[in-house]
Amino acid sequence: MTQPGQRFPSFKGHSPLVIAALALASYVFLAPREMKLPARQNAALKYGSSRSGKITEADSSILMDSIVSLVQNYYVDFGRVSGEKLIAGTMRSLAYAVPALKFYDHPARYSLESSDDSITFPKNVDTSYEQVIGQLRSLVAFCDRIRIGTIVGPADNAMLGDERDSSSIVLNAMLSSLDAHSSLLSSEAYQELRQGTEGSFGGLGVLVGIRDNVLTVLKPLPKSPALRMGVKEDDKIIAIDGQTTFGVGLDRLVTHMRGAPGTSAELVTLSKGDWGPKTIKLQREVIAIDSVEASEIHSKNLHVLKLSVENFASRTSKEIREHIRKFRAKYPISGLVLDLRGNPGGLLDQAINVSDIFLDSGVVVTTRGRREEVERANQSMDETDYPIVVLMNEDSASASEIVAGALQDNRRALVVGQPSFGKGSVQTVFELPEQRALKLTIARYFTPANKSIQNVGIMPDVWIQPVIKSSENANLFGSYRYRNEQFLPNHLNSGPSVTGTSIGPLLKGYFLATDTSIESKADSDDPSMKVALGIFAKLFDTYGNHLPQGARRSAHWAALSKSSINQILEPLSREAMSWLNAKHGVVWRAQAQSADKDPLLSLEIKEPDGGLIAVVGEFFEVPWRVRNGGDSVLENVSVFVQSPVSGIETKEYLIGRIGPSEVREGRLKIQIPFSAPIGGRYVNAGMAINAQALPRGQDEFVINIHDRAPSPITADLTFKDGAISQYPNILEMDEKGAIQLSLSNNGALELKNIKVVITNLGGRQLILPVSESAIPSLSSGEKRVVNIPVQARSRFESSSVVLGVTIRHDASAEPVFAVSKLRTSISIAENTQDNISH
Repeated sequence: MTQPGQRFPSFKGHSPLVIAALALASYVFLAPREMKLPARQNAALKYGSSRSGKITEADSSILMDSIVSLVQNYYVDFGRVSGEKLIAGTMRSLAYAVPALKFYDHPARYSLESSDDSITFPKNVDTSYEQVIGQLRSLVAFCDRIRIGTIVGPADNAMLGDERDSSSIVLNAMLSSLDAHSSLLSSEAYQELRQGTEGSFGGLGVLVGIRDNVLTVLKPLPKSPALRMGVKEDDKIIAIDGQTTFGVGLDRLVTHMRGAPGTSAELVTLSKGDWGPKTIKLQREVIAIDSVEASEIHSKNLHVLKLSVENFASRTSKEIREHIRKFRAKYPISGLVLDLRGNPGGLLDQAINVSDIFLDSGVVVTTRGRREEVERANQSMDETDYPIVVLMNEDSASASEIVAGALQDNRRALVVGQPSFGKGSVQTVFELPEQRALKLTIARYFTPANKSIQNVGIMPDVWIQPVIKSSENANLFGSYRYRNEQFLPNHLNSGPSVTGTSIGPLLKGYFLATDTSIESKADSDDPSMKVALGIFAKLFDTYGNHLPQGARRSAHWAALSKSSINQILEPLSREAMSWLNAKHGVVWRAQAQSADKDPLLSLEIKEPDGGLIAVVGEFFEVPWRVRNGGDSVLENVSVFVQSPVSGIETKEYLIGRIGPSEVREGRLKIQIPFSAPIGGRYVNAGMAINAQALPRGQDEFVINIHDRAPSPITADLTFKDGAISQYPNILEMDEKGAIQLSLSNNGALELKNIKVVITNLGGRQLILPVSESAIPSLSSGEKRVVNIPVQARSRFESSSVVLGVTIRHDASAEPVFAVSKLRTSISIAENTQDNISH
């Protein structure tokens, strides 16, 4: 059982993969040690937790009182939780997240207004605790009056939480006004958080994703029910407990796969090359997930252990020790690669324990909130006689950054890759009534060199930047940039730091890539691994498999292997820079260079009259203009647009070189997701030099997102028997029939370029001679019938076969999905046999 105040990680939310039975989102948060609640909060929680069912008004008041008291007693910045700032921040957050609300900061008062209601509070720096509680209750009543739960959509959950009652929405607005990581967790979110940190969950044990509009197995987990029942990678999951998966969103499908251990689920799966789908019944179990994957690299006399750490869960340090022990039993260690790319963090104590494995002394991390704590290496198990390279990228966050910072500052490892996420804060979790929890930021952390990485990240010693081979100048450095800590709404500042911002890398290089999935490639094709192995090879050539005491410093390794690293990076960089220039006319310098601390660059977003207007599911263009106001040439300049709205992709345009007084302008094309909330939404535009965002020169503007009518096209599917048919409306062996697809345009406008794609989910027992059909146009009110031929083979393994239909047209980016389930003649035989039996 967990104790009140025990710290857990929570979720970053940007993973394309889902583990069935748990939407396993990314950790960004840390969990050191238990904290005790004040007596008043313990009493309140005891009272609240004794109730069941819906939260009453009395329980809501106790919950609010407890949360406000915890915030004012434990939040990292005392100055941000005064009564007046809490209320103003709550109102501002509500208006930021709900377009129907407007916040006004008047000289003597704050007001929050909807179209037909408003609420106002006077400005008062001496607002008391009791007044804060009273004003929060008034805000809850205001939200009840405007029925806020009906106008807050799923896209606002990141700021306003998962629950739709006014009390939870107001409390989450207050917490989100403090920083991007404090929030009120629902019972479901708290349960998932606990399961993630424990490294286990109840489910089927399969990693899934959507491929070709069908739920697809990406990987069955070891020792899982799915693996034992023969589920394989790339299997299509056609149905779950009778629910067809074709065209259904991943979140909805995962809810069908979740369940308590001991419960069962029925899956219909289709393996590649199989004659037909098969039905399997699985019983859910507690699935243990290893957080560390080990691989070995041997080249001549070089023996390298690579440890890929997915996240920092409760067993991570033990797993690492065990992998090292097994490797040492077979080989001397020439070098160790700690791959933290894509690792979003986890438990703070595990970050400390992992760092301690490789340090014999020194500071690991310092946390500073209402008090300061210093964690040091304790010499319990010192792995210090071989070189270490840590691999990182922009998705390495939190606990990953603590480990990288500890090893880098103690000169125990070289860091290779891209600058990390930049989350330098610590959260704790307080248990609340109704199995909910408060996640609250209580401290910042600092590396051993007293650097705060908040909003900055860990700067690698060797920065290796992929350049994506794209046909257009958009996101050439990757599509997930500028979504790190400094771009989160209400992020914390970095806090006091002796050394200030991070210094630049020792070396920098670029390489061409077809996509950003570098971690999935073979080590021989991974430039970061090439650099790591080059470092180890140089050290082995110099010292053999055992580093002498005087050579156990990463600065020494960098100096010794600099030439070897350059030999790897220089040809890759030349190729990438040549491609950029030839393909896009961009002049970019490969070598890291220092720019003015405050280059005289200005950015203007040219908004048309009436503002920027976008429609969900469609593209819109953001016109930008950049001017170099200085008297020197600036190089490696780029401009970007990003938004905290979930699903809106960041877009970056590489300008390259821009001369004195030169003006460059263009347009960035962005698609609005169908999940985007309707109304005005804030979007950020900014500039970067050397692929790093400039803190100054960013511009915030509003896009007005409009809803769109649903697709006017409807589809009706029926089976048409072949010329020779014994049973009507039944697909028989060797029969040549057709799917009759009736399309109707119920809209007022003509639809053009209609494309129909048929997906065979029946396996080899079915033949689709034609998988695609095209209709040039469909007039308003017109109905068109398309016959799609289907042919059965000489035997069936299924009593029914499923065909998926996808319909697209120019007027909608969102496809229309339909499913046709055909009975086969085997079902007739089964029914006949049943009658004989009876």
